Amino acid sequence: QQQVPQDPNMQQQAPQVPQDPNMQQQAPQSPQGASQLPPPDPKIISPIVAEHMDELDKIRESMDGKLGDAYDRVLAAGMKMLYSPEMADKVTQLIEDDSMPIANRLGEGVANLMVMMDNTGNGTIPKEVIIPVGIALTLEAADYLFEIGVKLTEQDLGSAIEIMMNGVYAGYGIDP
Repeated sequence: QQQVPQDPNMQQQAPQVPQDPNMQQQAPQSPQGASQLPPPDPKIISPIVAEHMDELDKIRESMDGKLGDAYDRVLAAGMKMLYSPEMADKVTQLIEDDSMPIANRLGEGVANLMVMMDNTGNGTIPKEVIIPVGIALTLEAADYLFEIGVKLTEQDLGSAIEIMMNGVYAGYGIDP
């Protein structure tokens, strides 16, 4: 993967989100070198996620103009990264790692994705959209887990969102 050159004018680069040491293990790879996950099916939606679509719509509606455009752009980029072949092994590892509760895997995974995206963009993502996009991506990932048969409760989803938010805050050195 290509490294993004650092801008010498940048005052601060966002650090990595602290992770559970169990997340550092390498995921098993398929013979082709990439995990084989089925693509998401937009016709299947988790009932738990469906209950929260109104709130997600309200979050998006609360942002207009440049902030709304940034939200849409960052969410699209996050979805692309979440389902990219390059992320397949990491996603598979998180799904299959039963040593941590599903809420931790989901929340920490999305928090790391958000901080990684901002680092890749040299801190150019408006900070006002990071948590809202993180919530949307957490719901998307929860829906995907439902599609592939991973059990997730309302409590798991709530905990995952809280863990994601705390992980993002920690990644930026903010005491949650």
